Amino acid sequence: MWVPPEIKDPILQHAPTRKSVSCFGAVSLSTGQFVRMMCPVFNAATFQRFLRRLLCQQTPGR
Repeated sequence: MWVPPEIKDPILQHAPTRKSVSCFGAVSLSTGQFVRMMCPVFNAATFQRFLRRLLCQQTPGR
């Protein structure tokens, strides 16, 4: 979370819940293309699926 430097003690208000979302994301610095994947859990298997999806977006020959 980014907070402007002039705010010394930020207060984050949120709903009292235990729900969470797992999200993987990457941005290509050369094209600006954004690749994301949302999952119900965050583990090695879901990260591997994200990496496979990311490899599919790769430019051939690079």
